[in-house]
Amino acid sequence: MEESPSFGAELRRIRTGQGMSLADLANLVHYSRGYLSKLETGARPVSVDLAHQLDDALDAAGLLVRLAEAAQRPQCPYRGLAAFGSADAAWFFGREDTTRELLAVAERALGNRKPVVVVGPSGAGKSSVVRAGLLPALAEAGPARPVRVLTPASSPVIERPAAPEVLVVDQFEEIFTLRDDERDRREFIESLAGIAAEGSLVVLSLRADFYARCLRYPDLLEGLRQNQVTVGPMTETQLRAAITGPAERAGLTLEAGLVELLVNDAEALPLLSHALMATWAEREGTTLTVAGYHRTGGIANAVASTAEQVYAALTPPDRDAARRLLLRLVRIGEREQDTRRPAGLDTVASDSATALGELTSARLLTTDADTVTIAHEALLSAWPRLRDWINADRDGLRVHHQLAEATAAWEAERRHPSMLYRGPRLVLAADWAAEHADRLGGAERDFLTASQDRERAVAERERRHTRRLRLLVAGLAVLTVLAGVATTIAVVQNSASARERDIAVSRQLASEAGQTRLTDPSLAAQLNLAAYRVADTPEARGGLLSASGTVHVTSSKPHSDTITDLAFSADGRTLVTSGLDGTTRFSDVAHAGEPVPGAVLRTGAATVTALALDPVTGLLATADKPAATGLWTTTSDGRPVRAGEVAGPGQATAVALSHGGRLLAIGQEDGGVAVWDVGDPARPVARGTLPAHRGAVRSLVFAPHASLLLTGGDDFAGGLWDLAGPPVRLASLDTHTATIRAVAFSADGTTAATGSDDHSVDLFSLADVRRPVRGLRLSGHTNAIRGLTFSPDGRTIATAGDDQTVRLWAAADGTLLTSMAQPQPARRAAFSPDGRMFATGDAAGGLWLWHLPPPVFADRAGTTTLAFDPHRPQLAVGDREGRVHLRALGDRRELGVLSEQGGPVGTLAYDPRGPVLAVAGEDQVTRLWDVADPAHARVVASLGDRTTGHALAFRPDGRVLAVTGVDHTVTLWDTTEPAWPVRLPALSGHGNDIFGLAFSPDGRLLATGSNDYSGRLWDVADPRAPRLLTRLTDHTNAVSSVAFAPDGRTLATASNDHTVHLLDLGDPARPVLLSELTGHAAPVSSVAFSPDGKLVATASDDGSSRIWEVTDRAKPNPPAVLTGHTGLAYVVAFSPDGKQVASSGEDQTVRLWSTDPAEVAGRLCALASPLSPDQWDRRVFTVPFRRLCG
Repeated sequence: MEESPSFGAELRRIRTGQGMSLADLANLVHYSRGYLSKLETGARPVSVDLAHQLDDALDAAGLLVRLAEAAQRPQCPYRGLAAFGSADAAWFFGREDTTRELLAVAERALGNRKPVVVVGPSGAGKSSVVRAGLLPALAEAGPARPVRVLTPASSPVIERPAAPEVLVVDQFEEIFTLRDDERDRREFIESLAGIAAEGSLVVLSLRADFYARCLRYPDLLEGLRQNQVTVGPMTETQLRAAITGPAERAGLTLEAGLVELLVNDAEALPLLSHALMATWAEREGTTLTVAGYHRTGGIANAVASTAEQVYAALTPPDRDAARRLLLRLVRIGEREQDTRRPAGLDTVASDSATALGELTSARLLTTDADTVTIAHEALLSAWPRLRDWINADRDGLRVHHQLAEATAAWEAERRHPSMLYRGPRLVLAADWAAEHADRLGGAERDFLTASQDRERAVAERERRHTRRLRLLVAGLAVLTVLAGVATTIAVVQNSASARERDIAVSRQLASEAGQTRLTDPSLAAQLNLAAYRVADTPEARGGLLSASGTVHVTSSKPHSDTITDLAFSADGRTLVTSGLDGTTRFSDVAHAGEPVPGAVLRTGAATVTALALDPVTGLLATADKPAATGLWTTTSDGRPVRAGEVAGPGQATAVALSHGGRLLAIGQEDGGVAVWDVGDPARPVARGTLPAHRGAVRSLVFAPHASLLLTGGDDFAGGLWDLAGPPVRLASLDTHTATIRAVAFSADGTTAATGSDDHSVDLFSLADVRRPVRGLRLSGHTNAIRGLTFSPDGRTIATAGDDQTVRLWAAADGTLLTSMAQPQPARRAAFSPDGRMFATGDAAGGLWLWHLPPPVFADRAGTTTLAFDPHRPQLAVGDREGRVHLRALGDRRELGVLSEQGGPVGTLAYDPRGPVLAVAGEDQVTRLWDVADPAHARVVASLGDRTTGHALAFRPDGRVLAVTGVDHTVTLWDTTEPAWPVRLPALSGHGNDIFGLAFSPDGRLLATGSNDYSGRLWDVADPRAPRLLTRLTDHTNAVSSVAFAPDGRTLATASNDHTVHLLDLGDPARPVLLSELTGHAAPVSSVAFSPDGKLVATASDDGSSRIWEVTDRAKPNPPAVLTGHTGLAYVVAFSPDGKQVASSGEDQTVRLWSTDPAEVAGRLCALASPLSPDQWDRRVFTVPFRRLCG
C-alpha cells in the first residue's frame, strides 16, 4: 500500500500547481476526465505506460513514473494498526454506508455552519472513515476545497483560513488529555467554531468516552446536536467487505474458511487489520491461508506477536530504550482509559533511535517530520508486555507526563522562570527523577535543574533577610528542629511512596483479575481479594463487588491428570474423584474452604477411568484395573475397604450403580454393557451383557428408584433399558450427530438427558418410557459436553464442557441461568445432596466446587425491570412477554407469576404500606395486584384504559400513585384504598415521553425526567392542585431516570448524555448542580440512592453498573464498576437494607451484587484460600507478603 505521497496525490499536486484542469490534462493524454479523477482519488490503479504519458504532459521529471513503478511491486492491501489516509481510499472497504451518511451530514453542516462530530469507541475506525471515506468523497463531489488535517497536540494554535476549506481535527479527545489549561481549551474550541461559522467544513473525530466532556462547551454542543455521526462496531457484512475488498483489488485469494474465521474472531478493527497485514506476510504465493493466519497468533495475539518479535530482536540496551520510548508515548488516564500521547522527535533520546526505527517499520509507531506516536491505542491493551509496564508504575508515569507537559510549556514560553516547578511539585518530580534518570529527556533535565536552582536562589534570598544575631542565638535550636523536620519529611515521603506503590500494585492486581475473570474465576477472586487488601482503590472495590455477582467457587488440585469422574456421599460431606493419574481420592467438603484430602486408593493401574457411588449403601465401584472393576465399602471410621471386584474383557469405559447398590452396569469398548448383581459385593453374579452400542460405551446412569438404565456411546445414540427382569431395550434416543459422553435422569425419573460431542444437550419426557419425546435442546456450549446432572429438586441442570465452561440451566424451559469459566476443559458434574453445591473436574486434575444459589435470575423471555418488596425478601422482575415473576431472594425460587395481556412489562412499583404491586407496560392496562400470597396473586384494581406505561412511583405513604404514559403527562391517582383508586389531576408540560419519576421522601415534591432533554420538579403537597416549581435543563440529552436522596435535599438525574447530575434542593425552585458523575460510555438508563444516602448506583447501556460513594455530594469518590451483564443494563435498585444492588439487563438476567467490599472479602476468605506466599511473590513481588485472611 502506498505511503504518502501517493501517485494520485502527487498527480493532483503537480496538475493544480500548474493551473491545469482535469479536462485540459484529459485532452493531452487522451483519457477521460472521470478516469483521471479516479486516478487522483486512488479509486483506479495506474499503469506504467499511462504514468509515462502523464509525466511527459506535466513535465514531472520522472516522479510519476517512479511512483507508478513502486505501485506495481507487491504491496500489502491492509493498513495494520495505522488509520487509513486519503491516499488509501482505494483500499478502504466496509464503511460505504457510513461514508454516505457522513457526506450528507457534511452538506448539512455547510448549511448550519456548525462542526461535524464523528463519535465512536476506540478502534471503531473514526479516523479512517473521515480520511479515507469522507475526504475522497468530498473531492469527487466537488467543488474542490483545500484540506487541512491536524490534531490538538500537533497544532496548539489554529490559523484562520483565507478561504473556506475542509478542516479535519483528528483525535479531538487530545484537547482533554494533552491540554490542562481550560482557557486554552476554550480558545481552541472557539477558533474551530469560528472557522465553521465562516463557511469552512470542520470535522472532529472524537472517542466516545470523552463525549460527556464535550457537552460542557456550547460551541461543541450545537455540533453534537445537529451534525453528529456515530461510528459503531462493524457488522458482519461490513467486516466481510473490509477483509475481501482489499484482497480482491490486490489480486489476492483468500483460502476457504479464512473469512469466516476472521469474522468470528474479530474484535477491534485495528486488531483485525493488523492480523490481516501479518497474515499477508505469511501468504503462500497470492493466497492468504488459514495456516498463515494461525501462525500470526490470530486476531487476539497478532499485535502482541508482532510486538514481541520486534522486542526480542533488539539488543538488551535497545529493549530498555524501547520501554522508555513507549512509556513516554502513553498518557495515564484519570477517569478515562489510558491513551496514546505524541512526543516530539527531538525529545526522543539518541539511544532510542534503533528501537524507534524497528517499531516504526513494524507499524507499531508512526512518525512524521516532527513527532512520533503509537499507531493505535489498541496496542496499549493488546500487547501484554506494554500493559504490564504501564500497570507497574502508573503513578510514576503520571509524574513523568506532567513533567513533560510542564517542560513543553516552559519551552513554549522561551524558558520563562514563572513556568518552573517549585514547592511540593518540585519535590515530587525531583524524587521521581532521582530514581529514573534514564527516562529524562534533555529539556526535562534542564527544566528540573532550572527549577531547583531557582528554588535554592529563593531560599538564599529569604535567608539573607534573617538577622544574623537571631541565627547565632537560635542556631542550635534551629538545627535541632531542622533535623526533626528532615526526619519527619523522610518518613512522610517514604509513607507517600509506599502508598503510591500500593495503589499501583492494587490496580495491577485488579486489572489482572478482570482479565482472568472469564477464564479462571477462582484465580480472579484471589487477585481481587489481594488487590483490595493491598489498597482500597476503585478498581479493587469494583472487582470485589463484581465477584459478588457471580457464582463463588473453591478450587483445588487433587489429581495430577484429568479427573474422569466424581460423586458425593449421601450426607454430602465427602466427594470421591477418580483420575487418569491412577488414583481414586476422597475429599472432605463438609466445611467452607478448600477440600481436605482424605483416603487415596491406588491399585497399580495407570488410570481410573470411571466410578459410581451408591448413596444408600455407600458401595463404590471404580474402573481401576485393566480387566476388572473394583468394589469398595466404607468402615465405621470412614476408611474404604475393597470388598470385591468384577472381571471383564477390558478396563471399563463407564460404570453405574442402581439405587440401593443392587445392580452394577459396566460399559465396554466393544459397545456392550455388562450387568452384575452386586448385592453381595464379595460374590458378584453376572446378569448378562447388553448389546447396547455399535461403538464404545461412553456414559451410563440408572434412574432413581427404578430399574431403568440410560446409556450413551460412540454410535451417536442413547439407549433406554428396563432391567427389572430380563433386559429389555425400551427405546433408542437418536437425536444427536456425535458421541454421547454424558447422560442423566431428573430426580423424579420423568426426564432423561443426553449430552453430546455435537455441543448440545437433549431432554426427553419419559411419560411413556417406550416412546420418549424429545422436548428441549440446550444449546450454547461450543465443544463436547463432558458432564451432565440434575439438581436434587429437579429445577436446575448443570453441564460441563470441553469449551472450558460450566453452565446452569432452568430445567423447566431451558433458560441459561449462568455460565462459569474454568481454565481447563471441564469434566463431569455432580450436585451435593442438599443442592447447595455442585462439583466439576477438569482436564488438568483440578476440582471446582461451585457454591449455590447463583446470584442471578434468568428469564428466556428477557428481563425488563425490577423492584424490591419493601417488607419481604422478595424481588419482582418483569419480562418481555408481559409477565411479572415474584422471586425469593434466599434460594432464588419463583414464588408466583403475574400474567398481563400485552407487551413487555415496562415498570413496577411496590406500595410502601404493604403487599400491593403496581404493574405497567407496553399496550397494557396499569393494574394494582395484591401479592400477599405470591402464588395466588390477584388484581385489585385497574387504572384507565389499555395504553403504554413508562414509569410508576408511589408516594412514600402509599396514598398517591404517579403514572406516566405515551401522552407525555403524569397522572396522579389517589390510592388510599388500593381497590378503589381515584384519578387526580395530570401534570403536563413535557414535550416527549417521561421515563424518570420519583417522589421526595416527604412526599411534597415529584421529580420527572423526559426524552425532551429536561427534568422537572413539581409541588405535589396537595396532589389535587399540583404545580410546576422549576424546569431542569442541565442535561444535553434525554433524562432517563431520577431519584431523591433519603434526606430529600439531593436529586440525582440520569441522562442519555452518559452522565448523572447531583442537584442541591435546598431551594427546590432553584436547584444547584453539586457534581456530575461521569465515566459511563453510553446512556445512563437508571439511577438509585442507597437507603442511607451514602451510595448512588447507576446502570448504563454500556453494560455496566456503577456504585458511587457520595457522602460528600460535591466531591463524589470514583466509582466501583460492576461488570457481568453481556448486554445493556436496564434498571438498578438497592435492597431495602442497602446490602445488595440488583440490576436487570439485555442478556435476560437479573444480577444481585453486594454493596460492601469488606463483606465480599470475608466471604471469599471463608470459601477459598487466598494467594499463597509463593503465588504472592510471583504476582506481587514489589510488596512484601501480607496475610489476606484471618
